[in-house]
Amino acid sequence: GGALSDGGGLYSWLKENLRLPANAEKLIAGRPPASHGLAFMPFLAGERSTGYNENAQGAVLGLTAATSAVDTAQAAMESVGYRFAEILDQLNSVTKVDEIYASGGALRSSKVWTQTIADILGHGLTLVDVPEASLRGAALLALESLGNIESIEEISLDRGKVFEPNADHHAAHKLARKRHSQIYDSIVKNR
Repeated sequence: GGALSDGGGLYSWLKENLRLPANAEKLIAGRPPASHGLAFMPFLAGERSTGYNENAQGAVLGLTAATSAVDTAQAAMESVGYRFAEILDQLNSVTKVDEIYASGGALRSSKVWTQTIADILGHGLTLVDVPEASLRGAALLALESLGNIESIEEISLDRGKVFEPNADHHAAHKLARKRHSQIYDSIVKNR
């Protein structure tokens, strides 16, 4: 797997600072992918996967007088999806990834964001609707290693909703992701 610290904090930042309209998610859901002309680097608290650069900083490129808060929120949400795609590429370089599970408060709060990430990945994405899923997983592994449970597979888990990708959206995101990667390489990776 890979760890991102871009999602939850970014989601809170967007809501607190952009004064998004109450229907922002609905507006984003109805817009074409990457239609805002922005490139957003989501590193408000440094970067974990894939570059592990604690000094990485966020950036927004392409702002104009016509750029709206919804444009910026959409670009930010997509940028986290592009980071997940980088992790998926790295995983696929060493093993075939058949299933993808995601968790976290931001994704549980935003089905639009979860769908956007599935579209970007071009792969079904199961949203695990378990608060503190990482903590739960670590506790289960500890119980297994101590012999308190035979196997973590014996613990039932509500698999959650599967978000299937939209092929047309995936194609649009592929182009936007290439631009995002180039900008990442020039202003984040090489710092």
